[in-house]
Amino acid sequence: MEYKNAQNLKNSVLLMGPLGVGKSLLSKKIGEKLNLPVVCLDEVFSLLNILWRSEGCLPSLREWEASQKMIYQNSMGKVKYKKHEMKILRRIAEDYEILMSYKNLFNIQTLALDYASVMRNYQVATRGEDFSTQVFVLVFAQSIILEKIISRLNQPVVLDASGLIGISLTLKKEIDKEGIHFGKGISTQDFQKTLLSRFGTRVFICPGEDFQDRLNDESIELNKLAARSKRSYMQYCDIAVSANGILQRDNPVFLQERDEYNIEQNLEFLKTKNLGEIENLTDQIVASVKEFKQAKEDKIR
Repeated sequence: MEYKNAQNLKNSVLLMGPLGVGKSLLSKKIGEKLNLPVVCLDEVFSLLNILWRSEGCLPSLREWEASQKMIYQNSMGKVKYKKHEMKILRRIAEDYEILMSYKNLFNIQTLALDYASVMRNYQVATRGEDFSTQVFVLVFAQSIILEKIISRLNQPVVLDASGLIGISLTLKKEIDKEGIHFGKGISTQDFQKTLLSRFGTRVFICPGEDFQDRLNDESIELNKLAARSKRSYMQYCDIAVSANGILQRDNPVFLQERDEYNIEQNLEFLKTKNLGEIENLTDQIVASVKEFKQAKEDKIR
């Protein structure tokens, strides 16, 4: 099936890779260089989840603040949150503006209906299942939502994919619950291959040596899975680069006390510390994207 917006997708750039390798940071820089809006899939999922819970109503700034404050407080604790409250509120307001900008890129409220249907099926399919089965269904669910998003894009974008997009998994057991059926041995590979091929350029941000620091956090089981799936990402990408060293921070306190605030503070620190290296890497990726796009156009001619 060819989308009506196929040309927009041919001029779009997809960034793939595990959590913590620099996709979000680099996608914003690449978007600035190519003069393209950036769509962060994790941010879109957050907004769609809020719309799902609020029965399709876009949150006001006050409602958004209340929900995000709760996330920060649960992550940081109320004492630490109070200490940094003003900075956090400014960040929450900035995030709200970014999320609202997605309204201009695709019909977010119609998309929320699709999201609700997919997530209800996900909850049914994964009820009582083991971790690997839950992850398999989640990859499928996120891929379906991504397909819905890109079919609605009304202009080219830089898309920062979630860490699960690009992982190939095979289901080890049959799932048959309440009309939802997945056969044993079914793979996410064929669906994702077709889906991701719609993007003009696909960039894989490879884990570097510094990536091991993130794997030491046992709460990120999905990252361990992603780290074992480098070959899986590689089969979908056109360009592969490593941000090795740029995202490294030798700070055991940071690694032991991860929360919503210090992760973002760490990114700010790294952007300042490694500004030159980040700019060089961004220029390298942008040049590769342009070169790859030109080669494809020349081949068509």
